[in-house]
This record gives sequence, C-alpha cells and structure tokens, in this order.
Amino acid sequence: MAGFNPLAALRSPRETLDGYIILPRLIDKVRVQARGELPAAYQRNLLHRGGTLDGRFLAFTGLEGEALRAVILSCETDEPVAQWVAQHAARHSADEKQRWAAEVEGYRPTGRVLLYLQSTVPELAAQIDCALVSLLDLIDMDEGRLAVPARGGSQVLIAIVGLGAAVTTYCLMRFPHMRRERFRHYGAFSIALSVLGALAVLLFCLALLILQNAWRVG
Repeated sequence: MAGFNPLAALRSPRETLDGYIILPRLIDKVRVQARGELPAAYQRNLLHRGGTLDGRFLAFTGLEGEALRAVILSCETDEPVAQWVAQHAARHSADEKQRWAAEVEGYRPTGRVLLYLQSTVPELAAQIDCALVSLLDLIDMDEGRLAVPARGGSQVLIAIVGLGAAVTTYCLMRFPHMRRERFRHYGAFSIALSVLGALAVLLFCLALLILQNAWRVG
C-alpha cells in the first residue's frame, strides 16, 4: 500500500503492555486495518492462530482473535484493552510472561517459515542471512528500527586476520631477528619451509571460513 510507513504506524513486537510483548503491535495493526491502511502482507496473519506472532500471543493467552479485535476497536486507548486482557486471558505470573517473551525473542525461523519470510522481505534477505536472525530482529530491521549488519563482515575479518597471520608466520620463520630473543637461536628456516608455514596458517583460516559457511547453511 503506497505511503504506508510501518515505523510510524506500528510499534515494535518487543514493546509490552501489561507484561505482554506483541500486544501493543497487535493493537496497532487492528486499528490501522480498520482505517483501511494496513497492507495485505500485514493482514495475512492478523489474529490468526498458528506459528505467527499473533498466533503465539493467542495461544499463550487463550484469547479468541475476533473477541480481542472487537475490544480493541471499542477502546480509544491501550489501557482498557490491557484491562480486558487481564480479565479474560489465562492467568500468568510476571515471571511466566518474561519466560514466554524470552522464548519468542529467541525464535529463529526455519524451513517453510524461513522461505516465506525471505520471499516477503527480499531486499533484507539479500543483505543478511535470515536464518541467523531472530524473527523479532527481522521485523525491526525490515521496518527500520534496527540497523542491518553488513553481510559477510565476519568472513572478511577472518580473511584479513588470516592473511596477516600468514605473512607474520613467513617473516618469523625466515628472519630470526624478528622473533623474540629466546627463539632467535633456531636460525632462519628455508624459503620453502617458511612458505609452507604461511600456507598452513592460510589453510587453517580457509577451514574456518568453510565451517562458518556450513554452519550458516545448516
């Protein structure tokens, strides 16, 4: 929907109301939809049960989506909604709410959910590995609340450190005067051995890069 600004229209899923994450954002989505301003991508899972954020909130509270929608639309502010939720939701202590919030915050999408998210945020998916980011982070990055980290930054760092370590290894093996005093008596290694030492360091760093990439894919 042209002109829709989620950063202005919707709160972060991390914001809380009466100890519940997701609820303030859910209230925003219902109100924006009622005004006819909510894009289809946001309406698809609104107040639906299942693995979505809305579904997780409904499952945790035991509330019915349409009943909650009616209450939200009948209230001008958040406080009456919070009072209604407190009266009708399954009883949970503050600690239980915090543990549930931590579980939701740590959730990283996989499988079909991951593929679906990647298709809905293609520009973000081109910049980061969505499998390594929590769902809440993905939402906040997509809507502009969180900075998007540079993709492959850690791999570049490993490559730079590996190259520097290989050069250092060659110099230390080839030129005794560059070593600490107690190691200088070993003398200079041949060029061939010095190159092999540097290559061993490079191969180790290459193995780290391969393992890191395999972990990301897995």
